[in-house]
Amino acid sequence: MTPLHPPVRGRTAAGRGTGRTAVLALLLPVLLLLVGVPAALAADGRLEGTVTGPDGAPVARVCLTTSAQDSSGGHYTLSGEDGTWSMAVPAGAPVLHVERCGTSALVGQQFYDHATRPEDATVLQVTDGGTTHVDVHLDAPAALSGTVTDDAGVPVPDVCVDASGPNDTDRARTDGSGRFAMTALSAGTFRVHYASCDPGGPVASVTATDSVTLAAGEHREGLALRAQRSAQVRTTVTDEAGAPLSGACLDVVPAGSTDGGQRLLPSGSDGVARVA
Repeated sequence: MTPLHPPVRGRTAAGRGTGRTAVLALLLPVLLLLVGVPAALAADGRLEGTVTGPDGAPVARVCLTTSAQDSSGGHYTLSGEDGTWSMAVPAGAPVLHVERCGTSALVGQQFYDHATRPEDATVLQVTDGGTTHVDVHLDAPAALSGTVTDDAGVPVPDVCVDASGPNDTDRARTDGSGRFAMTALSAGTFRVHYASCDPGGPVASVTATDSVTLAAGEHREGLALRAQRSAQVRTTVTDEAGAPLSGACLDVVPAGSTDGGQRLLPSGSDGVARVA
């Protein structure tokens, strides 16, 4: 009599071994992703050193990034509480970029060794399997402060002042006395731009005519910025039946302009949209 179910034939030891090998081959890439590849397998050399401030004291939480002089590629680490740092990098000749991380306000951006541009940086040498020791001594950051007033000389609060340089950008908000201060800028030339921090605020967007050049450690005070009051625009949006439309967004574009305009705040439940 023919059995209802054919008998199950067991695999040989060799067959079981081949199957386990195949399974391991499939699982190995997944395991490597989960546990990580050891640094020694992922890189050819190592950079390490200590970050110290202008006073010689160790500086923690400083970001250090290596890249080619054309800014391609890159590896990243940050200094520890004692200022020490270490990172695995491919063998070659990288440039080291140093900048503040997170809320640190003691460091302006710079390149090793005391350069403000990557093309002026000292190129490091990393050998296959070797360790290069690099101590980073930070330049004193530059600072910029001043006041924003209106045409009558009245201080204007809640104005956001931006300083944009070749390697650094910072922002400060004016207080109730119209004063602002940026205390962690790198050396370089900055364009200053300012406007109301809040959309639709009373101060128009302005870029200062003159740029500001700061040396390492320089504290420039007394920058006087004149606020320009925005024109007031107000309109009502309705549907075909004349009922107010809420949530409509409109752009105010100067006649003949091809550069776009300024967006009005969305219309409210009464259909009114406005911008300062």
